[in-house]
Amino acid sequence: MRLPTAVLVLIFAALIEAIPIKYNTKKNIIFMVSDGMGLSAMTTARQFIETRDNLTYEQASLEMENYLIGSVRTQSSSTLITDSAAAGSAIANGVKTYNGAISVDPEGNPRGTFYEGAKLLNYSTGIVSTTFVQDATICTPNTHVLSRRYYDLIAEQQLGYGHPLGQTMDIVMGGGRQYLHGVNSTQYQTKGKRSDGVDYIQKAQDDGWTYIGDRESFDELYDDESDEAQLPLLAIFGANSLPMEMDRNATEVPSLTEMSLLAIDQLVKATENSTTGFVLLLEGARIDHAGHANDPRAIVDDTVAHADAFKAVIDRVSQLDTETIVVSTSDHECGGLGLGYNGDYEWWPENLLGITTSTEYAINLLDAYDGANETKAEWFRTEVLEGQMNFTNYTSEEIDEVLASDSPQVSLAHLVSRAANLGWTSTAHTQQDVPLYAWANTEGAYLRTLAALGSSIENTEIPEFFARELGVDLDEVTELIKDIQTSPDN
Repeated sequence: MRLPTAVLVLIFAALIEAIPIKYNTKKNIIFMVSDGMGLSAMTTARQFIETRDNLTYEQASLEMENYLIGSVRTQSSSTLITDSAAAGSAIANGVKTYNGAISVDPEGNPRGTFYEGAKLLNYSTGIVSTTFVQDATICTPNTHVLSRRYYDLIAEQQLGYGHPLGQTMDIVMGGGRQYLHGVNSTQYQTKGKRSDGVDYIQKAQDDGWTYIGDRESFDELYDDESDEAQLPLLAIFGANSLPMEMDRNATEVPSLTEMSLLAIDQLVKATENSTTGFVLLLEGARIDHAGHANDPRAIVDDTVAHADAFKAVIDRVSQLDTETIVVSTSDHECGGLGLGYNGDYEWWPENLLGITTSTEYAINLLDAYDGANETKAEWFRTEVLEGQMNFTNYTSEEIDEVLASDSPQVSLAHLVSRAANLGWTSTAHTQQDVPLYAWANTEGAYLRTLAALGSSIENTEIPEFFARELGVDLDEVTELIKDIQTSPDN
């Protein structure tokens, strides 16, 4: 008989006193964030796989679902529906704040994070994301600004420049090259956006960082069998966000799984002979972007990519002798995805199966239309919908609707959603609790995790748990970083 989670939590909580937390014991913390993913995204992905692979409902599963232990409440201090900045801050420092804030409290005071505290205790640290690394959720571990739009300042602090604690990240990996060099610079295959003109990629290398910026150099490091870590490591693979999973060219851009495994291997090497382990944040960020666009096929592929990364991470760290805890949750849900629409008791995953590109990719092609030879509608039909997306379930009236829309990507996504009988409530975030998954390689670590997080919890309880596990005093960290610059104007 399988006991309900709530009953198990009570049992384990009663036993937990017998399992000492050895704060000085070497350990690793891996925190995974599936940005914007709600339970409906997991259900959509699972039933998509069930249909694609002709499985029964008993056979269809994402392995990640086997590790579900609870749910997380996400509201910010300013609204019932959080943005990514406030949510990312709450799960980094344990304090709810206003939408748009990056690791500052509602009054704008910097709040120390468990990542910074871990670094003070000589843990190695890292962040990996499929969006630009200066974006709202992924930047919260070690930057403190009043607005998520202060990308230049975020980029500086992230690499340790202007940070009271100096370099607090050993790995920074993802997209976001444009915020690391000047507006007149094109030397990194993209034009920079920094108004101050500073080349932080070169500056970081001058200060000892290893920089990799393409697939070839990534593969060289990934295949490196030496015992020496190449840290600190700055690995940036695009000007902005990395492509959505279904649009990603594997010969040019590494996957979330590959980036996660490289980060883990580098951190394992770095901590092989240390008395402390590592703390690593891994973000599957583009689920959120698919939700904002209401793109059902893109949300499936990026949800599966995150679930695949979760499995790969567990497979990798299960080989370690060091106690390791892996927790995955979402900062919020995005889009309000509903399976079933317009009164029907069904939805049709088969109508998503053949689609080969995201609506983002399709609309980028539309934006490049030059008006040659064909009408725009005819070109869009033949070259984009059928030629690139492999989508044929539409009418000529629906094409006209997309072309006339102020938000053509959302209009196209709604066309795809109607074909699958899916609905959406928003092109923004929603106030849905989000799932929480956990794994550990020792019984004691798992029981402590379950006792702390295995129920319906506030998002602020996650960093509080990690801080206890690491022996971090968040108030002490806050005192040490209180004078950090929080605005370009101060």
